[in-house]
Amino acid sequence: MVNTRQKGNRNERKCEALLKEKGFSTSRMPHTRYGPSDHFSLFDIIAMKPDAPIKMIQVKSNTPPNLAEFKEECLEVAPLKHAEIEIWTHFDREGFQIRRLKDDEWQTLVDERDNGMKIGEEVKKEYF
Repeated sequence: MVNTRQKGNRNERKCEALLKEKGFSTSRMPHTRYGPSDHFSLFDIIAMKPDAPIKMIQVKSNTPPNLAEFKEECLEVAPLKHAEIEIWTHFDREGFQIRRLKDDEWQTLVDERDNGMKIGEEVKKEYF
């Protein structure tokens, strides 16, 4: 049986490694048994680098959150003029799908499913 917390941590570390490889400094909240373990109870990773907007990222495994609800919650905390809000959904043995909230709509930036590349390769090639 799969431990969902371990799986989530593993996918967060994959996301974080891809960001760090491209020069971002990242912050991940440690998981705790008591209280929320996300930044602002919404984001797993915050990533920054000079001359780039701050990235506020929610990492999911196999199922993205309800996009309309998540958008409303995010905009209360992080106005789009100050940050890029993204959802990185990792699908088992298929790779990442990355969506960014832009102009009040979710845009798919990368979808690695069924592309024939190694997991993470399309992210490195198309996203950065």
